[in-house]
Amino acid sequence: MDEVLANAAPDTAITREITYLDDGSPAAWTLTYDAAIGAMIEGRLPAGLAIGDLDLALGLDAISGTPATALDDTDVGSSMDTMQIVAGYLPELETLTYARAGDQSALDLVLSPGVDLDLVANDLAERLPTDVAFSLSPLEDLPERGTTRTNAATGLDEIFTDGFWLPNVVFDGDVDVAACAAQTLNILERGQIGFLSSSARLDATSIRTINALAAVVLPCAAADLTLEVGGHTDSSGDELTNNALSQDRANAVRAALIVRGVPENAMTAFGFGPTQPITDNATPEGRAANRRTDITWFAAGALRDP
Repeated sequence: MDEVLANAAPDTAITREITYLDDGSPAAWTLTYDAAIGAMIEGRLPAGLAIGDLDLALGLDAISGTPATALDDTDVGSSMDTMQIVAGYLPELETLTYARAGDQSALDLVLSPGVDLDLVANDLAERLPTDVAFSLSPLEDLPERGTTRTNAATGLDEIFTDGFWLPNVVFDGDVDVAACAAQTLNILERGQIGFLSSSARLDATSIRTINALAAVVLPCAAADLTLEVGGHTDSSGDELTNNALSQDRANAVRAALIVRGVPENAMTAFGFGPTQPITDNATPEGRAANRRTDITWFAAGALRDP
């Protein structure tokens, strides 16, 4: 180009503007996520890692940002493994910041109200790659009651109620036993309530199901309906132990709903142990299906048929 320009007329004004596709510096990038806004990326991604790869890993519709590409740096490192692990907790997060530079990564998570910080911390300590330094903290500045948002991870409209983000539930018709049962069944089909092994302690991701149940139970209880929380086990082990465990787990679910504003007198809890299997206990899959929590609705003043 200089040779061509050398033949230009002497009075020709020549300006050179050069845009580098790559200045040779290594990849260094940051991904941030906010449950009310979504995710974005800044910095320089390594060659071979695209925003679409991170979309898929996190299960998000779209990540915003226009990061550059470090064409001479192809070291993705543990980034994708980290994103896939974090994706399992995304509905339980308020914010996420992941920064990677060189061969080191930092992950900072702020958990939604009600999430068991200790359980998440222990799980991440076991599963995250060793080059990831991470921190967890609870949300300190709680929103005002009635604040609304659309959760970027779940796509659900949520309202802040009694210290928790509850999905905004809309009933198409009357709030009666059939409608409440249908809403409850839909929630439990999307996600079961899980517990630690041989324990009545809710696992870390059960909060999304508990919050969804509370969003249904509150208007149903306001319509003078009552519900029974039923705890069930498989047939493994001692029957007396299973009976006690199922009762403790039913009590734990009832207590979690009470904390979210459901009146105590609108609920009972009963542990059925292994007496009401929904499938054969002969297989691991059958036993897993029989270990469950269910909700039964009753009209005002009605009692369970003994």
